[in-house]
Amino acid sequence: MATIESLRSLIAEKFPGPAPVEETYFRTGVEAVDGEVGGLPRSALTECAGSMASGALMRHALIGAVVREGGFAALIDPAVGFDPCGCPEGWLERLLWVQPRDAVQSLAAADLLLRDGNLPLVLVDLMHLGRRELLRLPMAVWHRLQRLVEGSVATLVVFTREPAVESARLRLLLRVGGGLGLQGELREGLCVGLGVRVERRRVM
Repeated sequence: MATIESLRSLIAEKFPGPAPVEETYFRTGVEAVDGEVGGLPRSALTECAGSMASGALMRHALIGAVVREGGFAALIDPAVGFDPCGCPEGWLERLLWVQPRDAVQSLAAADLLLRDGNLPLVLVDLMHLGRRELLRLPMAVWHRLQRLVEGSVATLVVFTREPAVESARLRLLLRVGGGLGLQGELREGLCVGLGVRVERRRVM
């Protein structure tokens, strides 16, 4: 009489599952990220949590990285915290700057952009919200965004002050060393003062 193990082996032999899909990464140009985890996973949601300064530095680096690749990015910025004057020439031509009224509209905009499928990088800046306000957002919205990005080739990055996005595949804690002296370097896209700690890496 065949055992359960032998039946499982026979089924696996006759009906092999799909080959595992190799995960690809969006190279950020930030050594603390690229060296540690290879970049930000494509077709995935990444949360970057930290101070306003560290978030602005990472955002600047990501926009620069996608421009160097010849791609386009969207920045969803309800607090209008982005300073276009700090961008080198040519960056704004490859950036869609969306300014919704609030967090709910921001996530709805991300939903639409991911469904469109033409943007390799979608950034959602929610750093003006506290953790309590973020946790009030419906969990179903985050899971829907996760499912949408998994069916695309985009990299979705949500910026928060405190960790709050439980559906994120990757969570990075950001910090800036050197204090206000890095403000000038931010204009040039230098990221040597940006520290990153990987707090969470969820394997799909």
